[in-house]
Amino acid sequence: MRVFNTPAPNLGIPKSYMLLKTATLSATWRLFYACRK
Repeated sequence: MRVFNTPAPNLGIPKSYMLLKTATLSATWRLFYACRK
């Protein structure tokens, strides 16, 4: 089941890594917005 429409096949990248990346990115944005307030 592919969620993202990426041109390159991301079969080698595990789903847990993608989830970890998105979680880290969202956490970083949350910290960034918290510091900007």
